[in-house]
Amino acid sequence: MGTTSKFYVKTDPKVKSEDLPQLSKELQDDFWEIFVTILSLDPYGCKGFGNHDLLRELQGCRALEFEEEIDGYIDVYRLVYRITDTPKNKTVEIVSIGLHDSAYDRAHQRIKKR
Repeated sequence: MGTTSKFYVKTDPKVKSEDLPQLSKELQDDFWEIFVTILSLDPYGCKGFGNHDLLRELQGCRALEFEEEIDGYIDVYRLVYRITDTPKNKTVEIVSIGLHDSAYDRAHQRIKKR
């Protein structure tokens, strides 16, 4: 018996066209295989990945925290998303993904344009 998703996950079009191509092949695979799955099942707890509510201009968004080590260097990443959790609409919208500061900057720009 398979598991069913609790939340529908959608991505901002720029996540696919701008953010994902900047990530390593491994992180691109993790995005689709791990992060989208986690957000569909547990967008509040993220199945043990660090996560938190955002403040100020990104209030109403959350960030999932992860790292990638390459050649002994650790890069810190954020996946910024918003949750709509009502009885009729359970959606997670991925706004940006990337290195820590740039993920927040892109999320702010994308949300501001709406």
